[in-house]
Amino acid sequence: MASKSEVVITMLPNAQIVESVLFSETNGIAEYMSPGRMVIDMSSLGPNDSIAISEKLKSLEIRFADAPVSGGEPLAISGELSVMAGCDESDLEYIEEVISPMAASIVRVGEIGAGSTVKLANQIIVNVNIAALSEAVVLAKKYNIDLGKMHEAIGGGLAGSSVMEAKFPKMIEEDYSPGARSISIIKI
Repeated sequence: MASKSEVVITMLPNAQIVESVLFSETNGIAEYMSPGRMVIDMSSLGPNDSIAISEKLKSLEIRFADAPVSGGEPLAISGELSVMAGCDESDLEYIEEVISPMAASIVRVGEIGAGSTVKLANQIIVNVNIAALSEAVVLAKKYNIDLGKMHEAIGGGLAGSSVMEAKFPKMIEEDYSPGARSISIIKI
């Protein structure tokens, strides 16, 4: 299949799996791809991993972009993800054409590795917001505040955010199931 594909998109849990899919000795798809084809990796990897994968693909004359996403499952289902693309500027139009059905926005944030860096920055902001929201819920519960009313009262103000809209209803329902299956340890 890879030999007939113009582009391969990966969205996998970690760099080790991405590398295995691309470069495994027993069926790594990169060896079947023709020069000039492209891999768009939408996984959440560290920038150094993205750069290393890009270098291996470059030696095979295969183009690469690191294009991780933000928005979680709800926006993936509706095709409204935000994509942070690290790529050669000359590849951006092609990347937009390929992934636009799943994205509300596609922004080239720099060269290869930049997409992964911006995704890390995004996760810092999201996780700090989740931690703050959790603390606010604990405080409100301690004083027997109706969490639904609290959400209504502050959701439209300065504290309101996409994180609040995605996570507060789950906290009200005490649904603390994880939103992601894996966490990558990133060495900077």
